[in-house]
Amino acid sequence: MPLISPSNFVRSLAIGFVFVPWLCGIADAQSKPDLTQALTVAKVSAPLSGEESTLALGLAERALKEKKLFADKKMYLTDAHVTRDTASERKGVFERLALLLYYRYEGDLTIEVLINLARKEVVAVKQLPDYVAPISGEEFAIAKELALNDPQLKPILSPHLDRLEVDILTPRSESPDDPFFRHRVLYLMFRVGTKYLIPQSVFVDLTTEKILIEPVGQTKPM
Repeated sequence: MPLISPSNFVRSLAIGFVFVPWLCGIADAQSKPDLTQALTVAKVSAPLSGEESTLALGLAERALKEKKLFADKKMYLTDAHVTRDTASERKGVFERLALLLYYRYEGDLTIEVLINLARKEVVAVKQLPDYVAPISGEEFAIAKELALNDPQLKPILSPHLDRLEVDILTPRSESPDDPFFRHRVLYLMFRVGTKYLIPQSVFVDLTTEKILIEPVGQTKPM
């Protein structure tokens, strides 16, 4: 086994002491991930602020009017939320986008409006004639009021108004022969706790603003 001179041994130790801290620095850097992109994604994904909602509504309404899609009556905003453009983000462009969904009774039409909040401009307006838009709060309130004032339902529901809960389903007819075809219809179920109060099926046709009460089990599109 060859002998190592004291001077070479000391020099080797010095190199080793320099090399080990350098490796430690690399390991430490690797253990701390870069959170810049994650923070950027979180920022563009945050819920709409009040100011952003006002901006988006104004831009959307103006665009709908320009395209002659806006209606003063029986048109409701059913959803508004932040969305992301993943194609642009892969290129390093992160911008706040809002997606608004409207339902217009005339023509049974759902309309989608995409807005770039950073640039304060409408990116796209799409008509979705076969898409069932969510029920808006205003529509639910109208349906509930119609049911509570119905001559057959009012005597049963009135005593329970302080505890009354209403579950809803949104039936959709695909048959042109059905009276509900291309109508905005809600199926309402009234209960107090777990006890349902109405044994019949209660349909509210919001398009005609009429109530239809049928025996349970009678076929209806769901």
